[in-house]
Amino acid sequence: MAYVIKTKGAEEQPFFEALQKAGIELREKDLIEYASGHKKGDWDVGLTIDVVRMLDMLDVVVLISGDGDYIPLVHFAQARGRIVELMSFGETTSSNLVEEVDDRIDLSQNKHRYLIGPTPKLGRFMKKKSSLEPTEFEDLPDEKDEEEESPIGFFMDSGATEDQEDSRIRRLEF
Repeated sequence: MAYVIKTKGAEEQPFFEALQKAGIELREKDLIEYASGHKKGDWDVGLTIDVVRMLDMLDVVVLISGDGDYIPLVHFAQARGRIVELMSFGETTSSNLVEEVDDRIDLSQNKHRYLIGPTPKLGRFMKKKSSLEPTEFEDLPDEKDEEEESPIGFFMDSGATEDQEDSRIRRLEF
């Protein structure tokens, strides 16, 4: 499940649609805008309640947030024998949260893979550079290459999932 915030301008809608096409269930809230200009989009309690309700069906909780408010949830899940993994950008992550989780992926280590931004060549395709890390890419010519093609989009390269799965299995076996 993805816990998302909708804005009045709906500029995030293509991202939401991409999540849904990937089979991810969305939990949506509207962005709250106060008269002072302050904006708030808070899912802490809703996400926490959902995890607590589903804990009997989960082996691993993957939290994609750097918010230290989730530390009690991490402790609760771990006390019930669950693995809690964290994915977050290092510069916006609570150091206390990092200390409490079982494993962490620092998304800042490869921002091009995880951040959505303008793509200079929309509609073009990319392929993995075989001699580099799985997350590094090179532009392809306009004609499509038969090797591992994927349209430029919102999600990370699927080639990394085998390593992630092996890692997850090793932790579960431990």
